[in-house]
Amino acid sequence: DWKAYRTGKTLSRNVSAIYHNRTIWLSIIGVSLFWSVSQVMLAVFPAVAESHHGMHNTFVIQGTMALAGVGIMVGSLLAGRWSPHYINIGLIPLGAVGIATGLVLLPQAASVYSQGGIFFLIGLSGALLNVPLQSLIQFNAGQKETGKVLAGSNFIQNIAMLGFLGLTVLFAWAGIDGLWLLRLLAFIAVIGALC
Repeated sequence: DWKAYRTGKTLSRNVSAIYHNRTIWLSIIGVSLFWSVSQVMLAVFPAVAESHHGMHNTFVIQGTMALAGVGIMVGSLLAGRWSPHYINIGLIPLGAVGIATGLVLLPQAASVYSQGGIFFLIGLSGALLNVPLQSLIQFNAGQKETGKVLAGSNFIQNIAMLGFLGLTVLFAWAGIDGLWLLRLLAFIAVIGALC
């Protein structure tokens, strides 16, 4: 139905179906928060590393941040191993606490090795959070609604990431040090882990 698609009725129906299922809605919020925080962290860290830690080698900075991707791969393998026949929701708080811990430690880490370890921890924890949340979204959507729910989920995640990116631009435009933005991310992650 192209008319419903163009006028936003399809989007409205999809988001309404997501919002009325508490498990799906909270799972999408968790996934959106992780990817939004991660995007800002990766955008801000190079400037912080250069201005506060005297790191000027782009290869070293990018390599340090790439350890988050390695952590996501390892965490995904672990989450799959620890959830062979069911969705292990115990991994969700473990992942949230790991992300919050990493973001609290990141602004204080001065050496490349400690920063790399923290990025690895954040990636690993992110996978432990994301894998069961994505599984909960798909499991609770049901076979007939999975496509609509995943489309709505992607839409919400992209809106959240765009909002957080806008926050990054505002901080840069106002001349606020990226270190404060990393601290704000740590605060958001701690609140998210507590909730």
